[in-house]
Amino acid sequence: VWNPEGNPYLIKLGDTLGKISSTTYGTKKYWRNIWDNNRPLIKDPNKIFAGFTLYTPILDREVANQ
Repeated sequence: VWNPEGNPYLIKLGDTLGKISSTTYGTKKYWRNIWDNNRPLIKDPNKIFAGFTLYTPILDREVANQ
């Protein structure tokens, strides 16, 4: 069972997890957090598809400062 947490994000043509992280958090470094939050949907982080919805996790301050 997959219960995604966070905010929905509709993947656009040309998006990468790094670009989504940059758009959402202001830095590319949280791409792995997005991948971890969507593992059942994203088997390979280099292959995401426009039109799919993934969920960007809400990062707490402790995680954001790492």
